[in-house]
Amino acid sequence: MQKRKKHPPSHIATPKQTDAFPTKVVDLVVIGGGASGLMAACSYAEEIRRKQGKGSVWIVEKASRVGKKLLATGNGRCNLSNTHAADLSYYHGGVEEIAPLLQEYSPQKVQEIFARLGLLCRIDGEGRMYPYNVQASAVLEILCLCLEKYGIPVCCGFPVVSACHEKGIFSLRDPQGRRIQARQVIVATGGKAAPQLGSDGSGFEIAKRFGHSCTPLIPALVPVQTPAARVKPLKGMRSQAVASLWIDGKKEREEKGEVQFTEQGLSGICIFQLSRRANQRVWENPQGTVEISLDLMPEWGDDPIACQIERYVKQYPFSIAQHVLDGMINQRVGQEVVKIALGGKAVQPASQCGKKDCHAIARQVKSFSFPIIGQMPWEMAQVTAGGVCCKEISPYTLESNKQKGLYFCGEVLDIDGDCGGFNLHWAWCSGWAAGKAAAQKAMRGGKA
Repeated sequence: MQKRKKHPPSHIATPKQTDAFPTKVVDLVVIGGGASGLMAACSYAEEIRRKQGKGSVWIVEKASRVGKKLLATGNGRCNLSNTHAADLSYYHGGVEEIAPLLQEYSPQKVQEIFARLGLLCRIDGEGRMYPYNVQASAVLEILCLCLEKYGIPVCCGFPVVSACHEKGIFSLRDPQGRRIQARQVIVATGGKAAPQLGSDGSGFEIAKRFGHSCTPLIPALVPVQTPAARVKPLKGMRSQAVASLWIDGKKEREEKGEVQFTEQGLSGICIFQLSRRANQRVWENPQGTVEISLDLMPEWGDDPIACQIERYVKQYPFSIAQHVLDGMINQRVGQEVVKIALGGKAVQPASQCGKKDCHAIARQVKSFSFPIIGQMPWEMAQVTAGGVCCKEISPYTLESNKQKGLYFCGEVLDIDGDCGGFNLHWAWCSGWAAGKAAAQKAMRGGKA
């Protein structure tokens, strides 16, 4: 019998991980093996190769592997940029400072960088950019192949707990006392969001050791917390709506999309878009009033909704009042709307609903409101709002104004954006800019 030919296993790129430590001072250490850190290392190596210079770069990562959070982005699909990213869809104190960098590293340029690395992308109708095969693993694969191409070592299981700078050299230590020394350092540690994927806020402590200030850290792109009694009857339900954020009686922003009701609050992309400002306001003024109001029938006005309810009442007077919205919106959500609008009358026959009751129900359909009472835990957040103050770094190179040779990129900085690829876009362009600047400085012999 002829033996079946064995096919080699498909190649899965893994960066060159090492348990050894450099005995000499390296030119650059990147702290963090997430999106921005991997891109920074690739950018540094490519710029050195392009200019035919010399420079060694290492990545140190606290987790057992690189790219854990990257693999989870976009439910494994990796929405890696957005064609509207150059329109400054970003928030907090650093927007004006990093505007030139965002304009230089446009979504088209990020797409070109990935194409050069070997990753093709596609753009959907809303401007969101994905890898062409819609797999986050492909993005990590390409970045790891780039590390392999340039022979960039990755030292996993190395949380940096001590960082200092003496006589032109940075010294980084882990809890076991192991040390790596470098002439330059890029801090790409991420924020505090999703600590189960490796983010622990350690980069903020490193920044503070070198004299940097950090703005308050707030969970963003996260479900919002409401009184449990308000949402528990709706747990597991979903409704299309226009969600509006109201702060102290003033509407600040609205988003359209699917709202998900959970045991503790509201979720869904449209809620995530509002969560940053809602959480910020709750943090700033716990005594203030923060609400999210849902318009469950945005295409309809109050009067047409009331008329439709009146028709239902005339046609089915024997029905229970609580069910008058069953043919209009999500049934369980509609029943809860009627309960809030009518109170005890919701369990009476529909025939007892007068014109005034129908209008009260219609108003509740158009403004189904939930007070925001606190923040969800970091484990549920996608992004950190707040971080290292951008006024303390160069907007073009992302080098520290406090300590030369120290750079910051990605989520550790006081920059965050909406859902839709904006935060990963910032990771790519800030990582690429920091890596390129570090390479150019290395080839100048460390001179500014």
